[in-house]
Formats: sequence, structure tokens, C-alpha cells
Amino acid sequence: LEQGVFNSALHLEGRSVIRVTDREVFEDLPGLTLSAWVKPGELTGYREILRKEDGDRRILFSFQHDGRILALGLNTEGIGYQELDAPVDPVLFRDGQWHHVAGTYDGQCMAVYLDGLLIGSQNRTGRILSGGGADAFIGSSGGQGEFFQGGIDDLRVFNSALGPEEITTLHDE
Repeated sequence: LEQGVFNSALHLEGRSVIRVTDREVFEDLPGLTLSAWVKPGELTGYREILRKEDGDRRILFSFQHDGRILALGLNTEGIGYQELDAPVDPVLFRDGQWHHVAGTYDGQCMAVYLDGLLIGSQNRTGRILSGGGADAFIGSSGGQGEFFQGGIDDLRVFNSALGPEEITTLHDE
């Protein structure tokens, strides 16, 4: 643990990971918001904030390409798996400060936010295909790799897409 935005936060290093066995959280999602405060220690390769890898029912929120991408990925009915890759400057995360990240999907649009500001969006329709028997992981791809290095605080999963004002409020709180 380390000092986080709200008291204690996870500090992940090496092969640290948190397994989420409550699969009901990811079943029959009408929409989705993933929200967290992060303080990356390093961003080489791929670093997962949250990932549920269950065949074609994947949900992913991660830093990719050495911290140059903040990606939200999910599978929707009729389209399949797709990621929204929002560009970020990895230098921003070397400041040693906490940063708020969020990804949303409302059945019409995927969006990614950094520190309360929209940094990427794409139109997309379809019901989220999620659930399944696999566990979700905070800080890793199935406990096997792509380990997040650094702090994660106040990770939240909402079964609806929060709007831009609500994302700004989460950041400003």
C-alpha cells in the first residue's frame, strides 16, 4: 500500500496483481464506466489497469505502446472486439502525481478521459458482450503478464456510462 488520493492505495510492482472473482459485476452491462486514479512507476510495453479476458468477452483498460496509448477495449454484439486507443504523452506520468483515467461506453460511443478531459472517442453501437467464467484482474492480463507498475486508487466499475460532467466531478473530487 501507498498514500493515495483517498487514504491508502494499491502499490503494484513486479508481478503483483489483484484477482476479482465477483463475475456478476461484468454480466449484462447496459453501459460501462471504468474509473481509477493511477500513478504509474513505469510504462514500458503494455500495462493493464483492469482486464477481464474471457474469450470473445474481453474488457480491457490499459496503457499501451510504452505509455503512448490509453486504451478502452470491449466486445459488442454485431461488431466484435474493438479498442479505442487514445493518444497520451507518457512524459506526463513521470511527474510522480496521481492522474484520473476513465473509459466509458453508452451503447453509442466509446470515450476515454484523462484528468477529467476527453482525450478520445469513437462512435460504436451494440450491446456489450461481457461476463463469462473468467476472473478479472486489476494490474495484469489474466495474472500472466502486462503487469501495472505503480499506484492504483479508487478503481470503480459502473454499469452505465457516466457523462462528461460526471467524469469531471470524479476528477475534481
